[in-house]
Amino acid sequence: MKYWQIAIASPLRQLFDYLPPESSPALVPTPGMRVRVPFGRRSMIGIVVRTTTHSQIDPAKLKPILEVLDETALLPASLFKFFQTLSDYYQYPLGEVLHTALPTKLRQGKPAEIKRAKPYVLNPTIEEALHLNDEQALALEVINDSFGQFKPILLDGVTGSGKTEVYLQAITQCLLQKKHVLVLVPEINLTPQTIERFAKRFQVHIGVLHSQLNETQRLNAWLKIKQGEVPIVIGTRSAIFVPIPQLGLLIVDEEHDRSFKQQDSFRYCARDVAIWRAFYEKIPVVLGSATPSLESLHNAQQSRYQHLRLTQRAGDAKPAQVRLVDIRQGTLNNGLSAPVIEAISHRLKKQQQVLIFLNRRGFAPVLMCHACGWMADCRACSVRLTLHQKKKKLHCHYCEKIERIPVQCPQCTSTELHTLGQGTERVEEALTQLFPDATIARMDRDTIIGHTNDSQRSSLPTCHVGSHCRSRCRIV
Repeated sequence: MKYWQIAIASPLRQLFDYLPPESSPALVPTPGMRVRVPFGRRSMIGIVVRTTTHSQIDPAKLKPILEVLDETALLPASLFKFFQTLSDYYQYPLGEVLHTALPTKLRQGKPAEIKRAKPYVLNPTIEEALHLNDEQALALEVINDSFGQFKPILLDGVTGSGKTEVYLQAITQCLLQKKHVLVLVPEINLTPQTIERFAKRFQVHIGVLHSQLNETQRLNAWLKIKQGEVPIVIGTRSAIFVPIPQLGLLIVDEEHDRSFKQQDSFRYCARDVAIWRAFYEKIPVVLGSATPSLESLHNAQQSRYQHLRLTQRAGDAKPAQVRLVDIRQGTLNNGLSAPVIEAISHRLKKQQQVLIFLNRRGFAPVLMCHACGWMADCRACSVRLTLHQKKKKLHCHYCEKIERIPVQCPQCTSTELHTLGQGTERVEEALTQLFPDATIARMDRDTIIGHTNDSQRSSLPTCHVGSHCRSRCRIV
């Protein structure tokens, strides 16, 4: 008797033994197939990991498999050691890790069938490769020489140094070897830009995986990639788990970005997972950034990664001029110094646009009582509540807890409540008063949530992103 060992999405860190299905007791399972099994008083979707001739459970107490959902494995056996490593390192049940690698519909037991959409139209015009400078050429040579072996490479290039062009030419060589490529980007917002750049260069099917796809689109993309129909895959952090046949190169763009970290459920860092994936696939992995993470820099200094530097800007690009303003002796207008206000006014007179970056949203990061010093703190996580004046609420940006703005201090009942600091909402108000004739658009999480969705773009502020800007804006 052979028992089937099944991984189930449960908090228990173990595999579960089952008898073969009664309808086909002689069936030989393939690791990676989905099955429906009884689990307590309900049935659940599990993934076959292996078979065994011994079970620690009394065979009389074991239950048979209810249904085998797949004829072939959805997850290749070659990746099981990779998933087991993630389970051990992150101390997370193997069943949860394996289910994370599947689209939602497959986790629910839906058929692994592709619903054919409109046929993919290849780009009729192909952009020619650009000439590389010496540093780019050296980086490309190192990557090309690494095909077929595990090699982590840190591509440390200043902004505008042409890292993407190095990626594109390395991908070209990979495709010529009949291998596939996975490119990870940190944000959904970067995906359209990356796809557009790649589509101009390659006349092949480019697959996309990110959270803005609906479940059917995600399932279709996942299955096409698994079947080898997609030579180039571009996606956010969850794309690192997709089974890609003949994977030859893995690229993590903006590897320092915190968006590569999954913060709930199965918590992982996609950059680190990419290193493990490359190790088990025996392929090179390129980590690109203008500001590499401290972890990657340390690994490069310890010779674990090969450190390639691009110090020159590609083409005729020139670095931006940076001016540091000393505000210790000056007065601020809602966080804006006199030199900054003067520079904004100068650009507006020339009918030019101005970008103002601020790392805090809301009106003010602190609400304080002037009488006793009380500050509005989140009761759930003990951080300061941010005041949102237009929505008339106090908002915790860590746990998303929302409270009403108090009329008086809860400690001393004083009504002298004042705000400290400034957020995007407060700066927008100040700019409206300073430059009443300018069109001002505020872009932060409160105003442009879901702006990548075409159906929601009508609700956006006047200034969108990139080519969508209507050029009426003067300040963003």
